[in-house]
Amino acid sequence: MKELEKDKKVFLAIGAPIYAFLGFFFATYYFQLTTFFGIILVIGLLGFLRKRRIWLRLTKAGLLTFIFCLIMFNNVLQWQTQFARRLPGGRQSLIEPNNPNIIALKEEFLIWHNDTYSTNFTSLSESTWEELELKMERVDYFVRTVKMEYKFDTNAPYYYYDHLPTIDEIFASDLDGDGKLQDDCDGITLVTCSLLRNMGYNAWIAEVEIHYHTMVFPAGADPHTEEGFNQRINLYNSENRPAYIMFNTEELIIPPTRPIYLSLWDVFLADSIYRYIGEFLTGDLLGVNLYLMLIIDAVALLIIAMALTALVKAGQPLEALEKKGRRKKLLNISFTNEIFLSKGFILLYFLTVNGFGYLGTLTLGILLITIFRITDYRIKKLSR
Repeated sequence: MKELEKDKKVFLAIGAPIYAFLGFFFATYYFQLTTFFGIILVIGLLGFLRKRRIWLRLTKAGLLTFIFCLIMFNNVLQWQTQFARRLPGGRQSLIEPNNPNIIALKEEFLIWHNDTYSTNFTSLSESTWEELELKMERVDYFVRTVKMEYKFDTNAPYYYYDHLPTIDEIFASDLDGDGKLQDDCDGITLVTCSLLRNMGYNAWIAEVEIHYHTMVFPAGADPHTEEGFNQRINLYNSENRPAYIMFNTEELIIPPTRPIYLSLWDVFLADSIYRYIGEFLTGDLLGVNLYLMLIIDAVALLIIAMALTALVKAGQPLEALEKKGRRKKLLNISFTNEIFLSKGFILLYFLTVNGFGYLGTLTLGILLITIFRITDYRIKKLSR
């Protein structure tokens, strides 16, 4: 009973605020990331939960997920604005067809189009779907190639993964002075969608697998219906990835052809997160020598293994062991966990390079659940 009361206090002090944060995160964030972190939470629950000390174990599962959030979104100075932009109506407000920068961009585009194609853009016919597609692709090309250049949000000035910018932030982003605005897919898409809506087109933004892109619907096509949605013109979506959610200046909806359960399954089988794991592990992605990278991999995996061991051990006193013996036993457990992690990441590497990256989340889940279960069992034996 004493243990139970103590664990409840820990849950109320640490676990409950974490779950409140995760609930807010899941309700507002990017669909794929929300689902991915939801999977991590499920992995934590499956790996930690037992009848004994359930409140402490619930806290640990939530803490595991929160740590992953901190690792990915480590620039906490951006949290306030980024979370606010994902609140109901927040995404929609980022599309700004009447922003002065967009109005000026429209004039710049019309001049560019006339100089490039010797034709007035507004005079081009839109009587067929193909004609409208051609016009939309020219707008998309102008924004993505002529006016902007792709740059990861983890670089200056945001230093934040998946940063959602305002139009004014995008137009102040030419940090290298080459005349091109800098942002990743969401910033590029926000400019494209804002420009098209300023020009009178029914443009929406779609969230797909780790990507934003623009959809344009012909006059009279209702994106709320399957028939209308299938008339869409996809811009900046070369892989034709299905949309999870879509929004314009007024509303956010789930595409009529993509039920939510299908999107959840799609995220579970997505290989984009694991696509570059081989290049990372071998050092190609970072431009590091293979042998040096193998040393870095080993050290990193040991640190991760020690962190996982510490998380499982937290709240479980090993008073039966003297301090020196306790450290040695926990270090041995950590080395075992490093071996599990090494084999698991080698398996992930071979899965991805052989076209089975869609099994990555399942593999990672089984790996972590196994480590948590075995570690918990070994620490339980030490505490007797």
